[in-house]
Amino acid sequence: VTGSVEELRKVMEQKGGRWVLGAPNGSFAYVDFRPTLGTTFELVRGTGAPGPNPPAIPADGSLPPLAALSVSHIGFAVTDFDRVAQGFADVLGISAPKAIDYKDSQYPPNSKWNPSAYLRLGTWRQKNVGVELIQSVGGPTPWSEYVQTQKGTAAQHVAISQMRAAETGRP
Repeated sequence: VTGSVEELRKVMEQKGGRWVLGAPNGSFAYVDFRPTLGTTFELVRGTGAPGPNPPAIPADGSLPPLAALSVSHIGFAVTDFDRVAQGFADVLGISAPKAIDYKDSQYPPNSKWNPSAYLRLGTWRQKNVGVELIQSVGGPTPWSEYVQTQKGTAAQHVAISQMRAAETGRP
């Protein structure tokens, strides 16, 4: 990737983000899009924050620690699928994901959720991790409740794949 964090930060500010952290010409910057996209982007020079390697997958086939498994996607509970999808598309320079109506939410028995409610979903890949947008239609659902609690669109979940990274062919 060419360009500096500073250049990318300025582009993201032009797209409606608000610079909230990081020094001018620094190695990182936070650009806040919470009012429109429910998240803040951290722009970093290099590969990101260092940390320990994930734990090893047990050789005996027993259940591995969750940190040994791949993150499949990050899900956002959204207030308006079309508006938020277009907002991400504009900021990220991608095509807006297409919405599909998902009508099989499979709530646990005796839950308080409306079984006739459905979800408008759309996804895209951001390198090795997917991003999912979920709008609840005809709540109450866990997503409509989350949007209400957060007072708008917000990151709602991190999906961990039951497949080990080695089985997916992705890191």
